[in-house]
Amino acid sequence: MSTIAGNDSATTAWRPTPWIAATLGFVGGVAGLLYVHRPWLAGAYLCGSMGLLLAVFYAIWGLDVYLDLELVSWGSWVVAIVLAIHSYSIASAAPALAQRRWYSRWYGLIAIPLTLFVLVFLFRSFFYESYNIPGESMYPTLPRGSLVFVSKAGLGRYGTYGITIWRSGPTAPIARGDLVAYRWGSDPAMTYLHRVVGLPGERIEYTNRRLTINGNTMPVRLGARDGIYQLATERLDGREATLAFIEDRHSRDWAGTVPPQHYLVFGDSRDNARDSRFAEVGFVPRDHIVGRVAKIVKQSDPR
Repeated sequence: MSTIAGNDSATTAWRPTPWIAATLGFVGGVAGLLYVHRPWLAGAYLCGSMGLLLAVFYAIWGLDVYLDLELVSWGSWVVAIVLAIHSYSIASAAPALAQRRWYSRWYGLIAIPLTLFVLVFLFRSFFYESYNIPGESMYPTLPRGSLVFVSKAGLGRYGTYGITIWRSGPTAPIARGDLVAYRWGSDPAMTYLHRVVGLPGERIEYTNRRLTINGNTMPVRLGARDGIYQLATERLDGREATLAFIEDRHSRDWAGTVPPQHYLVFGDSRDNARDSRFAEVGFVPRDHIVGRVAKIVKQSDPR
C-alpha cells in the first residue's frame, strides 16, 4: 500500500500482488485478469475459451470426431499456465491505483466464477450430461473410451456430479431398445448405462443367448467375428441392436416378470456385462433412470 497525494487529501493506493495474480490465473482462470483490473482481457480469454468449447462440441456432435479426453485435459492445463504467467506479468508492471474495482475484490473474484459454475451445473443437471465409457459391457455399441451425451428431458431425476437437486414425476416414455443411464446398486452416486429389454409387467426369458418376451423370441442374426467376440444383430420391436457374444463362456440365462414401474436392462456384450441378471443390479426402478443416450461418439481405436 502507498498513498497518492492530492490537493487537499491523501488517498490509500492499491497495487496487485504478482503471486496472488498468478495463483488466481492458474486456479481460477480469468479471475487472475480480473484481479489485475483487466476485465476486457478477461472477457477476450473467456470468449476465446467458449468459442473453443463450441468448436469441440460441434466436432463431437456434428462431425462425430472423437477427441481424446486426456489431450483435452492437457490443453486445459496449458491454458491455466498461460493465464497464470499473463496475470503475473501484468501485476508486476501495474501502477498503484487510487480505486480498486469490485470485480478485483474477494467477493467479485468468487461471484463471477461461481456464476459460471452454476450455469454449467444447471445445464448438466437439467439438459445434457456427458459420460466416458470405462468398460466393455456395452460393446460393440459403446466401445471402451467412447463418449455419450445423455438427455434428461422429462425423466424427473435432475442433478449431476452425484447430486440430485430436483425430483418430479417422469413424463417421458421409456421404450424397449432405449439406452438409459440410471443410478442403482450399492453406490447410488454411480451411474450405469445399459439397454432396456423388458418393460413393466412383461415375462422375460433369456436362454442360450436368445431373448423371449411374453412367449415371442426376438430374432437374432449372426454376423462377423471380432477377436473373442461373435457379433450378432438382435431386433427389438422394430429396432436393431448389435450384440457381442463370447462363445467359450456359458450363456448367463435368466427368467422372470418385470414388476410395475421397473425395467429390465441388459448390456450389449451379453456375456461380459453386469446387468439386471445379477442380484446386485436387478430391475431398475422408473425413478432411478436419469437420462437416455442422445449421442454416441465412438473412439477411433476401441482396443
